[in-house]
Amino acid sequence: ERPDSAFWRILAQPAVRSAAAVTAATLAPVLPFSLGRDARAVRDRAHVLRVAFAHCRAAFAPSAFLAELFDAYGAGPPLFRSPFGVEIDRTPKPVAPARPVRFGFIGQLAYHKGPHLLLQALRALPRDAFTVDIWGSESLSPAYARDLRAVAEQTVPPLPARFRGTFPEAEMAGLLAEVDVLVMPSTWFENAPLTL
Repeated sequence: ERPDSAFWRILAQPAVRSAAAVTAATLAPVLPFSLGRDARAVRDRAHVLRVAFAHCRAAFAPSAFLAELFDAYGAGPPLFRSPFGVEIDRTPKPVAPARPVRFGFIGQLAYHKGPHLLLQALRALPRDAFTVDIWGSESLSPAYARDLRAVAEQTVPPLPARFRGTFPEAEMAGLLAEVDVLVMPSTWFENAPLTL
């Protein structure tokens, strides 16, 4: 099963996640190899991380949220926050003329980043009320990228979506100036959200 398959989507739901983890770890020996390997990796992850952290004197967290999460689980050495990101021109944008709202997504076109959630939500809006630009490489997870395009194109009527690929960092400020609402619909706790 692909990580973006229906099987993994069901297991990722909060209501079944804990039970699925326990069940999968118990059944790991009889599951198909790839599923058993993944179940064992999930089961063993906390222990592996604690062993690795035991060799560190300190660690850096890219956000306060991540530092607090690691502290809450008592994981590892002292954590120091080291903010990061991309410096861009932060001059306020001029007031936009009356037009449809422009939504944008920048990031990996992968299930855990959630662009499918953005497209699903936009299906509820009138088509003349918005546009959506999606920036990200379609080669990282080609099947998922094809699914995204299908959602946009096969919705009736089709969504006013543009898949714009990747861009050089120097163009970021200009691209952000084009959008009204930048959406980060991640399906997990982001640990290093460069887009944010």
